[in-house]
Amino acid sequence: MDLSNGLFAVNKPKGISSAQFLNKIKFYLTKKFGRKIKIGHGGTLDPFATGILVVGTGSCTKQLGNSLTNDLKRYTGTIKLGFISDSYDSTGNIISHSIINSSDSTTVEFVPTIDDVNNVIKKFVGTFMQKPPKYSAISINGKRAYDMARNNEEFDIKERSVTIYSIDIVSYKFPFLIIDVCCASGTYIRSLANDIGEELTTGAYLDELQRTEAYGFTLDKCYDFNII
Repeated sequence: MDLSNGLFAVNKPKGISSAQFLNKIKFYLTKKFGRKIKIGHGGTLDPFATGILVVGTGSCTKQLGNSLTNDLKRYTGTIKLGFISDSYDSTGNIISHSIINSSDSTTVEFVPTIDDVNNVIKKFVGTFMQKPPKYSAISINGKRAYDMARNNEEFDIKERSVTIYSIDIVSYKFPFLIIDVCCASGTYIRSLANDIGEELTTGAYLDELQRTEAYGFTLDKCYDFNII
């Protein structure tokens, strides 16, 4: 493979942004080939997330445009029930979530059964309107949503149509629910976690996330730069 002019996948580690990891790859390739390398990626991952980041170099960066945007992606997500987060993930401000028993209006502890969880996640298979997290890279009037959220600015993010092809439970032991999600590009797994928590009435946030497939690449096909 010609790394200076190709399309390949890398396994992004936890604790680094996609842009920062891409810069490390660019530095590595520039040093390796002794010249400036054009580089881009086909879909960002949050810093707390790990997994497949599709990278294009040279003329192959053009393939990261419309020809890839509608392809499916697969994720393994660990959801923590019983709490909510303003960022919908483990990096935000997290608080416990009180469960109200509608029959007598008292605060009670509620532990969903596996059947409860199955019944809820079925609701999110298909095409539906999803509201992205406020802490996201979406542009609103020329500003990034996450910058506006950090500055405590008032704004609203419009819902958008997303498609989820399947959701399977990998394991469930309260409060942790691990799911495998196959979806179209543009789906926010953080929003899915938050929405599942709302439907279960427990609250929930995304504790861990790994992208296991994107644009036909799987984890076993990732190129290891060994740069972290």
